[in-house]
Amino acid sequence: MSVPNELFYALLRARWDESAWSEAARFIQKNPIDWPAFLHLAAARGLAPLLYSVTRERAILPPPVRQGLRGHYVHNAARATLLFDTLHTILAAFEREDIPVILLKGAALAEIVYANPALRPMMDLDLLIQRPHLDAATQVLTSLGFASDSREPRRGTTAAFESQIRFHRADLTDSLVELHWSLLDSPYYQARLDEAWFWQSARPGRDTRAPVLGPEAQIIHLGAHMLLHHGQTIWLGMHDIAEVCYHERDTLDWALLLAKARIMHLVLPLQRVLPRVKQGWRAPIPSAVLHELQRLPVSNDEQRAFHWITRQRASAAHHFLADFLTMPSARQRWHYALAHLFPSPLYVQQRYGMKTPWLTPFAYLRRWLRGMIHLLHLLRPPQPFRE
Repeated sequence: MSVPNELFYALLRARWDESAWSEAARFIQKNPIDWPAFLHLAAARGLAPLLYSVTRERAILPPPVRQGLRGHYVHNAARATLLFDTLHTILAAFEREDIPVILLKGAALAEIVYANPALRPMMDLDLLIQRPHLDAATQVLTSLGFASDSREPRRGTTAAFESQIRFHRADLTDSLVELHWSLLDSPYYQARLDEAWFWQSARPGRDTRAPVLGPEAQIIHLGAHMLLHHGQTIWLGMHDIAEVCYHERDTLDWALLLAKARIMHLVLPLQRVLPRVKQGWRAPIPSAVLHELQRLPVSNDEQRAFHWITRQRASAAHHFLADFLTMPSARQRWHYALAHLFPSPLYVQQRYGMKTPWLTPFAYLRRWLRGMIHLLHLLRPPQPFRE
């Protein structure tokens, strides 16, 4: 027995296409389905609440599977209620301090395209602010009981070289707030993002009224985030893009989307993602758009950056080397290397759990030796990109 991906595709397409029901029924009739594996995959892919909503009125799945999906839906509904209550509190506090904010990813999509927060699992709340408001936003979250779980090698390196700070709160132990001041983590792409356009594209949300990215910006961000942060295509991420394509099919400006992707060196992520969304979800992406997308020139710089960032070796050394090699200036590379090769003694002591300060020099040696070993490992040929 197996779990054909075609069954997932058909059930997910049933949100928009009535004919997908007969396609799903044929798959079930012709293929012996491993239903426990189906349920496990639905949960692992973040699709269980959505599949429950899609199939709840149809007797197409066995009762135990429907009950299992319902359990995930109920759990996610409760979690979404908690997260959105927290979100309303944060947004109100930001408004009092005149801090502009844009909702990203799960929170934005749950409101706009899913129209039901229970359908879209969220691990955290992703909020985009502008860099000048970083200190004020951090103070607001701290006043609400949140604490940052990040450490800086040297003061100011997070704001200079990263894109986000993660916060947690004691009563929300399994959820986080991620405060972003750039949409992508890599300094290479940060230097090329048209941040002003992303902010100008924003449109009001629904219940929260907080802005969300416009559809063209949304698709570019979702595709780039999936490939550059996760290093692979993932089911929930691709379904998110399909949802945006269907929801905004009458208003999407594909020419603008392609033009912005080319300017910002984000052609490769879209070339990996959009054809799969078109094939699997039959999303309303014009064939001419896909043809033009494949013809877009990809600069040597983008190919090089994409190669290093998507290498399948998630480690601190990989992150360091990918950022260092793709930074736009020698000055930036110098400051980045200095901060990470010679971090503050306090950072080293916290990072390696040292309780005896006089051992700090040995911790530096340990850091450098481990870094060298990992860097030598990275010189080996990379694993192929995972689709």
